[in-house]
Amino acid sequence: MKKTLFLYSITFCAVFPIFTFAQKPLYKNPEAAIEERVEDLLGRMTLEEKVAQLGSTGNLEVENGIIKQRYVLRIGLGQLSRTGEKLLPKQTVQLVNALQHFLMDSTRLGIPAIIHEETLHGVMMAGATVFPQAIARGSSWNVDLERKVGEVIARETRSRGSNLSLSPNLDLARDPRYGRTEETYGEDPYLASRMGVAIISGMQGDTYNIGKDHIGVTVKHLGASGQPLGGLNLSPNYMSERTMREADFVPFRAAVEEAKVASVMAAYVEYDGQPCHSNQWLLDDLLRREWGFEGIVVSDYGGIGTIAHSHHCAEDMDEAALLALNAGVDVELARTNAYKNLVKLVHDGRLEEKSIDRAVKRVLRLKFRLGLFENPYADENYAMKNNRSAENLLLSLNMARESVVLLKNKQGILPLNLDKYKDIAVIGPNAAHAHYGGYTTEWSYDKGISILDGLQKVLSELNQICSIKYAEGCKIHSDDGYWRHPEPAFYDEDKDHELICEAMEVAGQSDIVILALGGTPRTCRESAGMKRLGDRNDLCLYGRQQELFDSLCTLGKPIIVYLMNGRPLTINRIAAEADAILEGWYLGEATGKAVAEVLLGKVNPSGKLPVSFPRSVGNLPAYYNRHPSAFGLRYINADNEPLYPFGFGLSYTTFEYGKPKLSTKEMTVDGSVLLSVKVKNTGSVEGKEVVQLYVRDDLSTVTRPIKELKGFKKIFLKPGEEQIVRFTVDRTTLKYFNRKMQEVVEPGTFTLMVGPNSTDLQDIKFIVK
Repeated sequence: MKKTLFLYSITFCAVFPIFTFAQKPLYKNPEAAIEERVEDLLGRMTLEEKVAQLGSTGNLEVENGIIKQRYVLRIGLGQLSRTGEKLLPKQTVQLVNALQHFLMDSTRLGIPAIIHEETLHGVMMAGATVFPQAIARGSSWNVDLERKVGEVIARETRSRGSNLSLSPNLDLARDPRYGRTEETYGEDPYLASRMGVAIISGMQGDTYNIGKDHIGVTVKHLGASGQPLGGLNLSPNYMSERTMREADFVPFRAAVEEAKVASVMAAYVEYDGQPCHSNQWLLDDLLRREWGFEGIVVSDYGGIGTIAHSHHCAEDMDEAALLALNAGVDVELARTNAYKNLVKLVHDGRLEEKSIDRAVKRVLRLKFRLGLFENPYADENYAMKNNRSAENLLLSLNMARESVVLLKNKQGILPLNLDKYKDIAVIGPNAAHAHYGGYTTEWSYDKGISILDGLQKVLSELNQICSIKYAEGCKIHSDDGYWRHPEPAFYDEDKDHELICEAMEVAGQSDIVILALGGTPRTCRESAGMKRLGDRNDLCLYGRQQELFDSLCTLGKPIIVYLMNGRPLTINRIAAEADAILEGWYLGEATGKAVAEVLLGKVNPSGKLPVSFPRSVGNLPAYYNRHPSAFGLRYINADNEPLYPFGFGLSYTTFEYGKPKLSTKEMTVDGSVLLSVKVKNTGSVEGKEVVQLYVRDDLSTVTRPIKELKGFKKIFLKPGEEQIVRFTVDRTTLKYFNRKMQEVVEPGTFTLMVGPNSTDLQDIKFIVK
């Protein structure tokens, strides 16, 4: 009996350690709290494994289902910098699954990778839906539709296996010389914040754990890239802290506090004499401690290195890495260059391991939120089903329809009267190609519907028989308009004149001219090196487009101008002489169909400008929410006011605004007041109107803008229909930063203004006690 008990004891002791070892670690238990999983995993990691989570790589290849570059993954990977934009959905899934299988099965701890993609107006990959560019979607003023766009972009991205976006761009476009104007939602902080929160919520979903059809979101570029000195990309940000807090930081703060954005990208530029990638006040004090950000901060591509080689604030890459990590940059993109020596810096005593631990925790937390430890893989069939589906293409078309802005409509020439205009000339360098803007693939470059094709298609759908003649008219520049190609050269002058003569002949045989002008993604884009520039020192039509317009005007034919471009242009003569003007920006792959439907009256334009149109480059800055003393004087023989103001856009119908009313004429600093205004469709066709609310603090202890957008609602009205639109005005509407940089509502008189744009407004006053 004793022998039996002894043997049993030996057996139990021998088996128990094996049983304990076979149990899953806590970090692999999906039922455990995320913070517990993070701490458990961090405690198991070597220093080398931790540092691997703070880096990134790209250009991976698959051969027979196996990643070829396995040597760079042997101790783990923080992020894969894009899977490859030339890959179709099935190919992307194969690469992602091969990568994640290697990381999960062949590394010691089995930590999956975050995989980020460019998603500015659709995931930048072959076979994905191309939506209108951000500046166009900003013109829609439709936050509900923008959220749906975010949902589709996320689903297409996640179905392929990628799980983090590098958009939206929440910079404010207050200097249109800047080539990245097209990537923004425009000049206004409130509009940008509402559109930004909408697309982030669509992409990430509304829960802390990010679901299988959603992705994490990276907003960029914290530090205000959108107003660089001289309009030149990468130039210093020269604004004060007050200006930043009251304008440029507003969309980022909303992304953090309201949408709980997962990731923030630092800007290349400097702010207050410090590179943003090493600015601890910006990345830690403000972003994390004041706003409560809990996600990861990533570098812009190669951004940490700019601390040394562009800003000259670090002796070498090691010092740049120390500055960036200690300031709060958690992950280096797009390759691990500056952070590659972090292990050595710890061993040399120059860096504390707790600084690495802090960043690693943030990275691991996001990976758990994304559910990557449970399911890092993608399904080929699901990806093919969800990319560029009929439903997604229809959403792109619907957004394009809502993004067209009618700037002029002399004598109601639009929509076209096809009984009067049977012979239509479609002319212009942008008539036969749909430009998309930056961050799109060559695969999609020629797949959009041009205005010429769209007009023919919609006429056929309407069973209308018209004669359409086409002439290019001139070139904007030589070669094509793909955004990655080098700085464009002017086209041959003699050949341009031949094209203008051909256009004159075609126009002379027609009843009306539809003239498609503007720019290309090579004249307005992110400047990336001296061979790929996108900023301009003037805003005139590029090439000989103005000469083409002037020549056509001599024929006396009605001219409808359609603008396809990425920034507001100075079009003074066109504004004076054209019969109608439409601004469409870059409308995505459904461009031609949306434009044709507007021209022919199938769609009533409802877009409003998200950015002011200056009369000349000398009128910059032209944004509407300026301070009272800004236009105290004017230039000699010149008008200071913009050609077209922020929020402007016409319709094929007319809307009548009643007098605004208040629920009370007085409120406390913590109270609220309800403004209501009656809006009636007084025209003969149904239409959508964007009702806009602006606020002014009449007397303040620091100078305040003459007006600020603080609310808007897009409503639909049938002919004769009216609706009462209501806005709640409270502390969040009225607060601002006082002399001590504290957010307050100061007692006094405030003016509320309501109307269809930032200029044509009715006002009413109330008192805050």
